[in-house]
Amino acid sequence: MSHFKTYACNVDNLEFVKAALTDMQLQYEENTEVIDWAKEKQSVALVVVQNGKKIPIGFRIVKDKLELVSDWFMTSFSEKDFTNQLAQMHDKHRVIDICKQNHWTVDYNSIQTNQNGELELIASSWS
Repeated sequence: MSHFKTYACNVDNLEFVKAALTDMQLQYEENTEVIDWAKEKQSVALVVVQNGKKIPIGFRIVKDKLELVSDWFMTSFSEKDFTNQLAQMHDKHRVIDICKQNHWTVDYNSIQTNQNGELELIASSWS
């Protein structure tokens, strides 16, 4: 039976989640609801949109932390693949942000996935 489940997730910055979803070629809608198969509604800070349609994957903020709320049965994603890719893209944007804060220049053309599935990028700083 299909229903919502709440998951702890390895993401903690909603702006980086938005950028990660864009990298994953998904859209999002803010301050809305997600609806599961049984028409149960959950209020969320952000819901995932695919091909113009809200899908039952959302993020809510609880005590300054992000929780993932989803009914995976109604999506075309596997929980593991989606959360792993989201976490990886989220962390890419965290690293880029840290580089910028420390006045490093990121070569966006250098960002690639290595043979182990890890993202690599080149950043430089002039002394």
